[in-house]
Amino acid sequence: MIPNVYENENSDEDSNEDEDDEDEDENDEDVNRLTFYFCKPGYNTDFHKQDVQSIIRDPRLGRWTVFKKKIYALIGMQHILICLDVDNDSGRITATPMANESPEKSRRFSDHPCYTDFIIQSSCNDMLLYVHLISNGRNYRMPYHFRVLQFDFVRKRWIKAESMGEIAIFISLNAAITCSTKGTNLNKELIYFTDDRYLYIYDLITQSMSLSLPCPHVSKRKGRDIHWLTLNQ
Repeated sequence: MIPNVYENENSDEDSNEDEDDEDEDENDEDVNRLTFYFCKPGYNTDFHKQDVQSIIRDPRLGRWTVFKKKIYALIGMQHILICLDVDNDSGRITATPMANESPEKSRRFSDHPCYTDFIIQSSCNDMLLYVHLISNGRNYRMPYHFRVLQFDFVRKRWIKAESMGEIAIFISLNAAITCSTKGTNLNKELIYFTDDRYLYIYDLITQSMSLSLPCPHVSKRKGRDIHWLTLNQ
């Protein structure tokens, strides 16, 4: 019986320690803040910790991506683009506004209240893209129209992407990626997405949508958990 008593005593101690840790977390104001942790190979110190609000004066961070070894993010209701610069020695992060204006939304679809935005880099890492997805309202998961903008680093503004180049875009509910179409059976200037167990294709040039393939193995209930991945050879 001694081992059992010993285990029970340890269990009580562990549970008490867990409760103490939870109490400490509740009292720690930083635990509920969105925080960056930065480290690199060769660091002799702990992770550099910095909460988002101290960087951008807002506790929320919108869509973000890594483009040419820098972090770009959209902040605020206006989706202003910023660049997050990381000091390679100290790990401290500073924010640099990249544009004063938000991406221009199409007035043609201003009466459609449901939309989703993504910020992604092209597969060749030569364009920073903003994808604006408009839903039809009746089925908020079913896209109705897409608008793709490209950031002009010279003029510091978003411009309409006349061409995406040799890439295709794959959209899920919470993320988007690009894939090079060179040497594949994919066509360029297309946006792929799934809805209700079907794969759809949106042609950016003709602004038309077509049904491509059935996806019977995709769960209707868990469809929002789908993520696209690219496997590099």
